[in-house]
Amino acid sequence: MAKAEYFENPVVKLIFRLYHAFPVIRHSADRAALRRAISIVREGHALILYPEGTRIVSGGLHRPEPGAGFLATLTGAPIVPVAVSGSREVLGKGFRFPRRAPVRLEFGEPFRIPARLANGGRVEHEDAAAAIMLAIAELLPEDLRGEFSDLDAWRKKVGGLRQRVGGSL
Repeated sequence: MAKAEYFENPVVKLIFRLYHAFPVIRHSADRAALRRAISIVREGHALILYPEGTRIVSGGLHRPEPGAGFLATLTGAPIVPVAVSGSREVLGKGFRFPRRAPVRLEFGEPFRIPARLANGGRVEHEDAAAAIMLAIAELLPEDLRGEFSDLDAWRKKVGGLRQRVGGSL
């Protein structure tokens, strides 16, 4: 998924299409993008998305959009959290050309988020998205965790939503 604005430039659109990206209107319930994302996941393919919905200029994690939680609870797909650090130095917002700098990718343990709580209540999309961000925060150095810097508080709030693929976390 990539913001719809990227598809306005024909060259960028071609590059994104070659990577099988598709547009999403951010900060909205873009039904076409959601249908496509659900279809991709249900066909067993990987879907890459950024739960925050944008690159963060200031550094550190921010609260996610609820769409990531919606997709996670609706599809029941395994989630592989990935923490990226150093990319801002390579191609930050406003850069015209990439620069050489170390980039670090850290992959976490796959997990699922159930659609229902143990008491039968529905998992809120915001909480599901926060559980995804918590998994990412746990992979990052403390100075990059931003709003998720208090891991213990977030674990108490949403940590129980994560179910290890093939067992419990």
